[in-house]
Amino acid sequence: MLVMNMNILFGQQFDSFEIESLFLKKLNENKLHDFSELQLSLMVERFEDKLEVINMFYGEFYALQEQFDQAKVSLSKIPRSSIHYPRAILKRIDITHDVGGKKEAYVDYFKSAPEIPVSTELVNAHRNAILTYSKLLSDEGQINKALEILKLLDQLPPDDAADDREYTLIKCRMFLNSMSAVADRGNSIRAYKKQIETTINHLETLVWKLDGTAAIAYAELAHAYNLLDRPENAVDILKTGGDFLFKVEQAMKKKGEDVTRSPLRLANFYLAEAF
Repeated sequence: MLVMNMNILFGQQFDSFEIESLFLKKLNENKLHDFSELQLSLMVERFEDKLEVINMFYGEFYALQEQFDQAKVSLSKIPRSSIHYPRAILKRIDITHDVGGKKEAYVDYFKSAPEIPVSTELVNAHRNAILTYSKLLSDEGQINKALEILKLLDQLPPDDAADDREYTLIKCRMFLNSMSAVADRGNSIRAYKKQIETTINHLETLVWKLDGTAAIAYAELAHAYNLLDRPENAVDILKTGGDFLFKVEQAMKKKGEDVTRSPLRLANFYLAEAF
């Protein structure tokens, strides 16, 4: 009745399901769980053709209350053929706490997810899944698979929250961290020499505009040189960026930010590694 009156009043057609979905979202945000559950049951009665989405909502509702088994049951009701299936798997990943279960869910996700999701929200979730899964693989020493997944980033539009330079930095850091994970296991990274050198070239393009991205790029250049067993180059690049890195940390102190996460601390770590 409310939706009908609004349509008459404003002379346009409102999507009643969208309105009730937004109402459910507000109930969840305010932790009014009893009312959320009532709203969900009403939506089941009113929108029989939207059961896939409602099961998604049920999964999110139970997850908010840490009722993870019930959440997984609701999410499992969404068929693989559904356009909502990739989103359901992302939620399943979010509420799965064992590594094996997460890996299984990620494999399922990348088999079913479109190359470029339709909404900005899902694009960002897809980007996060790529970064997280590639890190999980690299941590386990599956470097080639990690790099294969990481390349999927190139198919996505630029991140609204990050410029092209920051996006390049993210990919470079993920790759170098993957290389470190391999080296830390005592395995050779000689086969990746050219890729590390290419990464150095990318990082060198980031240091000319003196901002936070440049500061981290200086540290990651030292990281890359250390991986190539070129400690003298690591020391030289940190000497070049040293004054700038110090100023960045001082600015962080003035803002009351956590300086233990400053680029200078990261640079000092790689400097010590060079010696």
